[in-house]
Amino acid sequence: MLVGFKKDVASMRRSLRLINAVLVDAEAKQNQNGAVQEWLQSLEEVAYEADNVLDELHYESLRHQVESRNRHKLKVCCFFSFSNINLAFRWRMASKVRDIKLKLNEINEEANGLGLVSRLVMTAALPAAADAGGRRNRQTDSVAIPMTGRDDDESKIVKMLLSPSEKVVSVLPINGMGGLGKTTLAKSIYNNQQIDGQFEKKVWVCVSKKVPIVELFKLILVHLTGEK
Repeated sequence: MLVGFKKDVASMRRSLRLINAVLVDAEAKQNQNGAVQEWLQSLEEVAYEADNVLDELHYESLRHQVESRNRHKLKVCCFFSFSNINLAFRWRMASKVRDIKLKLNEINEEANGLGLVSRLVMTAALPAAADAGGRRNRQTDSVAIPMTGRDDDESKIVKMLLSPSEKVVSVLPINGMGGLGKTTLAKSIYNNQQIDGQFEKKVWVCVSKKVPIVELFKLILVHLTGEK
């Protein structure tokens, strides 16, 4: 399974690019075609899965960079333990990537059956599989899923972030039960052009498990500075 891991990730990237190419056509037809609307909903679910997998790959890559920097301070037994953890991670992710790849292939086939055509090819900045100690800059990736009924929420939050204030907002939480589209809303705000113009640097951080705060800050600094 590990041998084909890189190939599966590359295949997943290609499938996402193909889906992006027909996404504009799907958005235009969804109100007139219920099947297209269902297709978009299926795409959204799989896109979330793909995004989470890519975030995990990115986190593991950065974590390895930080730990590699201090590896000369570790004992041999600790180094061996780290290698085992890395191998287990690859096994777990290989299964997830293969499952998502199959789902994306089905979605692409359904797009052909619905008569969706390529109107615009958007560059999906999807990173390659994370090698041990590999380097890559993680851009927001996956498919640009359209938000329904959340434009007002996005505008309000963007306005809060851009409004001058004497108070420094360190955390702006988006609360709600699962499935409401909190991640989609947050990523749409992150990609907002007004936000790009206001902040010199920004980082998208996705943590799926409990991580020591100091370790998390180290990973963010590695991403921002490019230094190990």
